[in-house]
Amino acid sequence: MGWSGGTRIFDAVAEEVYGPSATLKFVQEDIMVVLGKALQEADWDNEQESDFWEDRRFKKVWQRLGVEIES
Repeated sequence: MGWSGGTRIFDAVAEEVYGPSATLKFVQEDIMVVLGKALQEADWDNEQESDFWEDRRFKKVWQRLGVEIES
Protein backbone atom coordinates (compact mmCIF):
# COMPACT_ATOMS: atom_id res chain seq x y z
CA MET A 1 0.00 0.00 0.00
CA GLY A 2 2.94 2.31 0.54
CA TRP A 3 3.57 5.39 2.62
CA SER A 4 0.36 7.00 3.86
CA GLY A 5 -1.74 4.74 1.64
CA GLY A 6 -4.35 4.36 4.35
CA THR A 7 -4.92 8.12 4.43
CA ARG A 8 -5.60 8.19 0.70
CA ILE A 9 -8.12 5.38 1.05
CA PHE A 10 -9.77 6.94 4.10
CA ASP A 11 -9.98 10.31 2.38
CA ALA A 12 -11.59 8.84 -0.76
CA VAL A 13 -14.34 7.26 1.31
CA ALA A 14 -14.78 10.30 3.56
CA GLU A 15 -15.10 12.58 0.52
CA GLU A 16 -17.92 10.47 -0.87
CA VAL A 17 -19.72 10.22 2.46
CA TYR A 18 -19.20 13.80 3.72
CA GLY A 19 -18.11 15.81 0.67
CA PRO A 20 -20.11 18.52 -1.09
CA SER A 21 -21.91 16.07 -3.37
CA ALA A 22 -22.78 13.65 -0.55
CA THR A 23 -26.36 12.97 0.40
CA LEU A 24 -27.88 11.28 3.40
CA LYS A 25 -29.30 8.64 1.07
CA PHE A 26 -26.01 6.75 0.93
CA VAL A 27 -26.49 3.05 1.39
CA GLN A 28 -24.07 0.50 2.74
CA GLU A 29 -23.43 -0.96 -0.71
CA ASP A 30 -22.42 2.42 -2.13
CA ILE A 31 -19.99 3.04 0.70
CA MET A 32 -18.39 -0.39 0.26
CA VAL A 33 -18.03 0.19 -3.49
CA VAL A 34 -16.31 3.54 -2.89
CA LEU A 35 -13.97 1.87 -0.41
CA GLY A 36 -13.32 -1.05 -2.75
CA LYS A 37 -12.49 1.26 -5.67
CA ALA A 38 -10.05 3.23 -3.52
CA LEU A 39 -8.38 -0.02 -2.47
CA GLN A 40 -8.24 -1.27 -6.07
CA GLU A 41 -6.52 1.99 -7.05
CA ALA A 42 -3.94 1.16 -4.36
CA ASP A 43 -3.35 -2.20 -6.11
CA TRP A 44 -5.79 -4.33 -4.11
CA ASP A 45 -6.30 -7.51 -6.10
CA ASN A 46 -7.06 -10.15 -3.51
CA GLU A 47 -10.70 -9.41 -2.79
CA GLN A 48 -11.40 -13.12 -2.45
CA GLU A 49 -9.45 -13.07 0.82
CA SER A 50 -12.06 -10.81 2.40
CA ASP A 51 -14.10 -12.26 5.24
CA PHE A 52 -17.12 -11.09 3.23
CA TRP A 53 -16.21 -12.86 -0.04
CA GLU A 54 -19.01 -15.41 0.25
CA ASP A 55 -21.47 -13.14 2.07
CA ARG A 56 -24.56 -12.88 -0.15
CA ARG A 57 -25.01 -9.21 0.85
CA PHE A 58 -21.73 -8.43 -0.92
CA LYS A 59 -22.44 -10.14 -4.24
CA LYS A 60 -23.55 -6.86 -5.85
CA VAL A 61 -20.59 -5.00 -4.30
CA TRP A 62 -18.13 -7.40 -5.95
CA GLN A 63 -19.99 -7.12 -9.25
CA ARG A 64 -19.91 -3.31 -9.16
CA LEU A 65 -16.18 -3.49 -8.47
CA GLY A 66 -15.69 -5.61 -11.58
CA VAL A 67 -14.60 -8.66 -9.61
CA GLU A 68 -15.51 -11.99 -11.17
CA ILE A 69 -17.38 -14.22 -8.78
CA GLU A 70 -18.78 -17.69 -9.14
CA SER A 71 -22.56 -17.96 -8.93
